[in-house]
Amino acid sequence: MKHIIATAALALALGSGAAFAQSDNSGTDTNLGPGNTVNPGNEGDVLRPFYADDGMTQPLPMEQAMAAYENLVESQQQRVQSACDTTLEPNIKPFCDSLS
Repeated sequence: MKHIIATAALALALGSGAAFAQSDNSGTDTNLGPGNTVNPGNEGDVLRPFYADDGMTQPLPMEQAMAAYENLVESQQQRVQSACDTTLEPNIKPFCDSLS
């Protein structure tokens, strides 16, 4: 029994280490608000904080998205507006249209 528990703990430790090894900590991320970091060179990443899910299929409720946008500094708002201008994602269009 102790052997099984030790093996399970080792497998868990090795599996979680692989997940950490895949994270990008290159120092090029820009903070877009509380808990939201994005890569400024990628349109999808700039808009990611305005989605409720990791798959970027469900936008935040409009009120919540606008509050997050208003908390950004002007240069970050400009990046979001630029990303909105070029996005082809229909889910985020209502939010982007409200910025105009």
